[in-house]
Amino acid sequence: ENVTSSGQVYLATRGFTTQVKTDKDVVLAGDSFAVNVSTTTPDGEGCARDLHLSVLQRQSRLGGTFAEEVVLEHTLQTGEDGQGQWTLALEKGGTYALRATGEDRFGNTITAEHALYVSGTDDSVRLRMLTESTQIEVGETLSLDLLNRAGPGLALITFEGESILDYRLVQLTPEH
Repeated sequence: ENVTSSGQVYLATRGFTTQVKTDKDVVLAGDSFAVNVSTTTPDGEGCARDLHLSVLQRQSRLGGTFAEEVVLEHTLQTGEDGQGQWTLALEKGGTYALRATGEDRFGNTITAEHALYVSGTDDSVRLRMLTESTQIEVGETLSLDLLNRAGPGLALITFEGESILDYRLVQLTPEH
């Protein structure tokens, strides 16, 4: 009797994955911020892992390439839930990469990276809007910090949906 059966087996080639995030993609030089790191097994469960975190400042080069300089390093262990956090402050403005590196049980190097811009006094953007978070829920109130390095002036702030819902004229003062 020609009976056959087949099935699929998924084989994980990596022991875990990792992810690096910050609440904001732009922070002010000297302000502290949290780097959130998570580690997850192939079945989606959090797992405790030792990670090496590096803060690298990126310098642009000709031809669209860049060089990286290690600014800070830190060792972090995620908890059994796979979550870990490191709070730091960067004093110098520029583009940075936050990189987490670990090794799984197979000897594979596991790496994750997150880009971050630190706005310092040399920032070419003279008027920046900063928030505590880049994601909000419908109906939630958003707190906005307007950083003015362009000098005093008048600004038009609009609230938009499918059309302009409201507007305000705001007198800008230096800095905040």
